[in-house]
Amino acid sequence: MDRRGRELQTVADGGSFRQPRFAPDMTRVAAERSEPESADSNIWIYDINRRSASRLTNNGTDIRAVWSADGSRILFSSKRGPYYNVYEKAADGSGTERLVLDSPEDKLVEDWSQDGRSVAVSVPLPASSSAVGS
Repeated sequence: MDRRGRELQTVADGGSFRQPRFAPDMTRVAAERSEPESADSNIWIYDINRRSASRLTNNGTDIRAVWSADGSRILFSSKRGPYYNVYEKAADGSGTERLVLDSPEDKLVEDWSQDGRSVAVSVPLPASSSAVGS
């Protein structure tokens, strides 16, 4: 959509999509797609110019895609056990995924620094906890 709310282009028809993020070059969008045949979600890459889509991940519940500064890599959170951990994969789908951050708590990717050295993650509080600041 443009800034006035007019639809410019539909990238993908059907499905439930969340957390869309533009690649740095603005030619692609990474988004979570809920898979209709299961309770899983995967990261899909949509090529705006070609009007095509390809699934990047297929490992259970994969969410929160974040692009590297050069657009060649994607970080995402994946729940392959009791917790969401952080993984990295080539944005073109080649190669294997690499586990980046593993610890006994959920980690949801929020951002990736321009130099590629730091990752911002949120760690949700357990339902029975509450945070109080001063």
